[in-house]
Amino acid sequence: VDSDKGGVRARLMGIHDWYEEYPTSPSTFILNGFMYSLIGLYDLSVINPASTKARKLFDKGIKSLEVMLPLYDAGSGTFYDLRHITMHTSPKFARWDYHSTHINQLLLLASIHHNSSQFIE
Repeated sequence: VDSDKGGVRARLMGIHDWYEEYPTSPSTFILNGFMYSLIGLYDLSVINPASTKARKLFDKGIKSLEVMLPLYDAGSGTFYDLRHITMHTSPKFARWDYHSTHINQLLLLASIHHNSSQFIE
């Protein structure tokens, strides 16, 4: 369900599904919260293979992450979110602990979704 209707899904440019940790208006697209949601969807699809919805949401999310990940590249670190795009404010650089979390989450996602070599580059 879209975040503007009480759910957690946002869409960048109306195309790329993003599951928000903190649904806001406008959407901020927090990176670590989204990757945690993907890990949870993957876990649900593994422990309940009959839940094809969880796997579909995971696959859609992975595609969005693959497209949107370069937007979080801050050169020597990562951006915490995309408020600089959606709210036209100064970018919020991720603290070192969040940057480390981003790296670990990407490594985990690369290990469970083998087609995503971009996550480890």
